[in-house]
Amino acid sequence: MNATGRLLIALMAGLVLSTSQAVGQGTIAGAVELHDPSLSSRVLFEAPAFTIDWTGPCDTHPMRSECDAIGISAALDLGTDSVGNLYGVSSPFSIENNPPVSRSGVALLRTDPSSSTVLIGYLLSDFCGVFGCGESVRYTYGRHITLDATNGRILIPVRADIYSAGGLSNTMVGVAEISGLPKMFDTLLSFVPGGTLAALIPAHPDGFRNADFVQVWTGDVRSMPDWSQAQPLTCEAATNPTPGQVVTLADTLPDPAVGAGRYYITATQHAADRRLGRQYVNGAFSARDPASLPACAP
Repeated sequence: MNATGRLLIALMAGLVLSTSQAVGQGTIAGAVELHDPSLSSRVLFEAPAFTIDWTGPCDTHPMRSECDAIGISAALDLGTDSVGNLYGVSSPFSIENNPPVSRSGVALLRTDPSSSTVLIGYLLSDFCGVFGCGESVRYTYGRHITLDATNGRILIPVRADIYSAGGLSNTMVGVAEISGLPKMFDTLLSFVPGGTLAALIPAHPDGFRNADFVQVWTGDVRSMPDWSQAQPLTCEAATNPTPGQVVTLADTLPDPAVGAGRYYITATQHAADRRLGRQYVNGAFSARDPASLPACAP
């Protein structure tokens, strides 16, 4: 629990904390460098490509796609997220050449529906962190970098060849994930200390084709999941919201007492139907039951 004693619950999949740094600590994590604080990266899989006993992921067939990775030689589009933003990579170029650090690679770009393009980070191709490149890493990428519009992420197969003064010393392969893109169904609810709630509206809120209203509720964490005890912060945080819209709401409630906590959750209203998102229990998603949630008239 943070200093304010508040606990946040997102509409479906849980609160996601964003960071601009890679989560993984291995070689593969260094392939992705993010500059957009709303995105985060982590390594889903990493292992030595080849092993002495011939059991490495690149020793056996069929081989993983990162085993046959190639360098990105030209600009290409990766795909479009659930709210219409286009993601792509630039042609290769030198990102930094300032000894003892030199880096080259491609830029990760996002273009919104109005054709405005911003830099969100880099995929490195070569990295030298030691003066004279006594040790360096060369990154190549699997033939299919995948944009998962449903779950709001980019999956990147990576191969890392590690060089020392004597030449190639090791090869690692793995899969990196960039997350934080708009999702197809999940409304992401976040909280900034000081009293501001923000909800990112997905393409199909809670599975509806569109939402008439987005409601925000709060309650004591000890009462979960008894939604009958929830109290509305607002019955109309957004009216007919559009995909990709960020809805903000000031939370004027006082801080909970020491030892207490408060949750926040959103509900989606479409005509006479209301949904309360998904829950993740025993390794599977299921719909929360909104039947006990009190009526909330806009």
